[in-house]
Amino acid sequence: MPRERRRYISVAIEKGLKHSPIVGLFGQRQTGKTTVVLQSAREYVTFDRVSDLTSSENDPEQFLGNRTSPFGVDECQLSPRLFPALKEFVRIHPKKGQFLLTGSVRFTSRRAIRESLTGRIYLLELLPFNIAEAHGLPLGDALARATLGRFPSQARLERRHFERFLESGGLPGICFSRDAHSRNLRFESQLDTLLQRDIRLIYETRLDYRTLRNVLVVLALTQGLPFDLSEASRKTRLNRRTLKDLLTHFESMFLIRRVETEGGTRRPAYFLEDQGMATYLAGKPLSPYENLVRGLYGNVRHEFHYRPELNPTLFQYRTRGGADIPLAWHTKNGTLGLIPCIEHTPTASAVKSAQSFLRTYSDSRVLILTSGNEYRRISDRLFSAPLESVL
Repeated sequence: MPRERRRYISVAIEKGLKHSPIVGLFGQRQTGKTTVVLQSAREYVTFDRVSDLTSSENDPEQFLGNRTSPFGVDECQLSPRLFPALKEFVRIHPKKGQFLLTGSVRFTSRRAIRESLTGRIYLLELLPFNIAEAHGLPLGDALARATLGRFPSQARLERRHFERFLESGGLPGICFSRDAHSRNLRFESQLDTLLQRDIRLIYETRLDYRTLRNVLVVLALTQGLPFDLSEASRKTRLNRRTLKDLLTHFESMFLIRRVETEGGTRRPAYFLEDQGMATYLAGKPLSPYENLVRGLYGNVRHEFHYRPELNPTLFQYRTRGGADIPLAWHTKNGTLGLIPCIEHTPTASAVKSAQSFLRTYSDSRVLILTSGNEYRRISDRLFSAPLESVL
């Protein structure tokens, strides 16, 4: 059994309990929400247990009464009748830090929950582990390093950790398994629960498991690329409207994330939220460049996601002239672009893409991340560094 890690989100939970009567912690199944809640809750139930779920549905007012705060409720989306009662309870008793809810679907995807808790809940999203968090290391800060032009003399982690991350992902119940066969069985079980049960809570569909799974396979094979809805419709044999609905609901279940594009081209990209699951679904080796892009997505985004004070927005930058920056963030402290490069030194095309980005965003910096081991200051706002420097 792996040792328990303190999650980056713990500080935000503590803050939320001091400022709101209800804190909601959401994320894909198996991201570790239950473990996090048990670290803060003084009393806890899970709606995966039939008796607790039945109690909340039969008499939600009594279910909420005489609880010890913070009262943790796991998989809260399974009990829609609880939320009107919860709304009334915190109206009468507005004390901070009373309830800590977890869920595997976004509140916006269930009307009863959305209407009851709008303005009454402090919402947080738990991501799968990145490599640093799994190793118990502090949250990194690529934006600060790029802004100051300062990089560590020695990387915290090695390339082998990056390669293992692509195979294992960051779902705590799965990623620490060193046996590939056992890990794959767990991925399949996870997919079965998500696609056979959970999606039916938010989406009325007669599509079978194989069809739903095939959509995820297509996404796993096209991560970070401009998404071609017509081509995906052809590959999945689903009409465009059905496919668009599925993408929306997969995102509501924290299975995928849509990333908008700036710079002239408008097709969005999609990433799977767990890259171990993406490797399993793809079923074949991906190119070194594709692995760099998805691996960076699965690691660097934590540095922005867990710093909401930055007001971060993830996007891609592409121009008709060929500039391509697959991962970039707008923040109140500036804009950062990351360009993965499989070569040991920055290529001419990478530098050209960076220069286009820097001209477009006056407050921007760019990091070209290479397979080499040298740090270079190409200009005041453009640097190259080893991939390991941002892990």
